[in-house]
Amino acid sequence: MGGILDSLQKLEEVVGDSKIVSEAKSLSNEIVSMEFLVCLIVWYDLLCEINFASKALQAADVSMDTAIRLIESLTEFLLKYREEGFQKSLDIACKIAIEMDASPEFKEKRLRKQKKFPDDNSCPGHHEKEHTRHFRCMVFNVIVDTLLQEFSERFSNFQLVSEKFKFITKMEHMTKADLEESVTTYALTTCDVSRDIIQEIYPASRLLKGCKALEKLNFLIQENLDLVFPNLTVALRIFLTMPLTVASAERSFSKLKLIKWRRRYPLRSRWRVLALLLILVNALVTPSPLVSVAETKGPLVNPT
Repeated sequence: MGGILDSLQKLEEVVGDSKIVSEAKSLSNEIVSMEFLVCLIVWYDLLCEINFASKALQAADVSMDTAIRLIESLTEFLLKYREEGFQKSLDIACKIAIEMDASPEFKEKRLRKQKKFPDDNSCPGHHEKEHTRHFRCMVFNVIVDTLLQEFSERFSNFQLVSEKFKFITKMEHMTKADLEESVTTYALTTCDVSRDIIQEIYPASRLLKGCKALEKLNFLIQENLDLVFPNLTVALRIFLTMPLTVASAERSFSKLKLIKWRRRYPLRSRWRVLALLLILVNALVTPSPLVSVAETKGPLVNPT
């Protein structure tokens, strides 16, 4: 931050163009404003957590239970950050503003007056008189709520899988009655296992306590316990071989999308492709019949 401000100040002193000087001053004032500093800190906190979860989800050996835990922990962080994050970001922004000799207060903005009719009993809206509360309501809460909504929409299938295989993902945190209820629900909705899994789950929960899904399956196979817990072994294999992807985050390959993408393709790139094709055609040893016909039947072109 300090280096950017120093560069802008030097730019104001060196450059003689009044337009550039005015833009540099406006950028300097905007950088040291409380609105910019708070947004900078908020986005830094949010993107750091999202980046950590994103890298973990992109790992080649990530399992379904690990992905579910990552998403749940990220959702819990966002909910907690919505309640406590604004005040922490505000305190840090105030310290930074004081260090840069700037005002630790939000700019006073004139709010637009809304015309009301005599019979209109509606509330005036979310425009708060206090600027800090208005910024939190209109900026901070909107950012966090948008992220929460996007996560709930994109990873809704993970929640369904987590609820269906709760006896695997949350085995150590469930009571005997909850385990039996979860396994019974799973056994009634699938034909891959028999109802004998109800008798297998409670002894297995004591044996496999504190292990991840892959560790549970490896332990059962290495210790030759897959014959003792056959239905649980099948359920673990189904759970671990489920595809870990979100279709909404991938490129759509429909014909309409491809046509639109081609229309937006930059013209410069098209010329590159045409130039490459021309080089390949010229490099051919045997000329194409179409090229020969075009040369003989086409109009003469003056090379000069």
